[in-house]
Amino acid sequence: MTHETPIRGNELQLLLNLPYPELEVSYPMTGIPLLGATQTREGVEIRLLATPTSFEEKADSDLWRRERPSWNDILECFLASGAVNYINIEDFKRTLTGYSRIGRVYYAPDTNILYHGFLTTSNLVEPSKVLLSGTVKEEIRAQLNHKYGPHHIDELKKSSRYQRQLWDMLLNQRMKLSRKTAALALVEYEALSSRSLLVEPASLTTPDKEKNDEVFTHTVSDYRRDHSIYPVVLTCDAAMVDLCKLEKLDYFLFYLPRTIESGLVGHRCFIRLVQLLANVMGFLKVGKVTILGEYQGRRSPGELKVMFPNGDYEWFMKHLTISRKLQGMKI
Repeated sequence: MTHETPIRGNELQLLLNLPYPELEVSYPMTGIPLLGATQTREGVEIRLLATPTSFEEKADSDLWRRERPSWNDILECFLASGAVNYINIEDFKRTLTGYSRIGRVYYAPDTNILYHGFLTTSNLVEPSKVLLSGTVKEEIRAQLNHKYGPHHIDELKKSSRYQRQLWDMLLNQRMKLSRKTAALALVEYEALSSRSLLVEPASLTTPDKEKNDEVFTHTVSDYRRDHSIYPVVLTCDAAMVDLCKLEKLDYFLFYLPRTIESGLVGHRCFIRLVQLLANVMGFLKVGKVTILGEYQGRRSPGELKVMFPNGDYEWFMKHLTISRKLQGMKI
């Protein structure tokens, strides 16, 4: 018999207290193992089990090819959780020292940088020094509300190997790109926007990414001219660099890690990583527990649902009740 309960993201910590010496994190619809985790006094030792080729199995369905996990999904979740960083992060730190001597410097992240959660996880740039172009807001908005219809659910059930019944919980819920946008880019934008410099786009955004990149650089360039600021574009897209050069904008090009190394991360970082993986993939299995990051009846963006197939449910609920009582909350 399966038991389930909704929890808040920070309550995932209780899963680490289950009496398992090690946890394996996997994608339940295919059984692909993603990583192993061992809790230590210093943090959580992560052993990466997935590789880029883990997600290259032939897919007969275009929908399944888009909706199943990809290596890029894994990488972006690791970046947004702070478990890994850009290859040239030390170069950026040195560059910041040079920019600190220039007055009215603002850092303008493109949309990819927001997906990676760089500004809030690194804390290297004060939010008051961030310039948010309206183009990134519009690009985020455009991706938020793509949802599964009944025909999508039927097709995905046919394509996945295991746990096919779970797809029913995603009827009329967000598709993968929308989930990723909400969990990564939107969260980052909202965390920054109340304290950052918000700039209206120079022109309307479109479904064409290349055109939007042009609007982004035009927006930053026009604002520089009209308000006498010194903007620095932050990007990990080489094509954006070419546009910056055309507009004579300064920029910093981050390099994505080629691999994800196994190693020790903090408990909070690991919990954040698990939550992001569940949000983006929709489903995640941690040990014997299935976590749903999107489902019918979800009441808030930070809510998850955990499903237990065995007696661990009683143990978990006991400690969840104690935890919430200590925090003055009702179960």
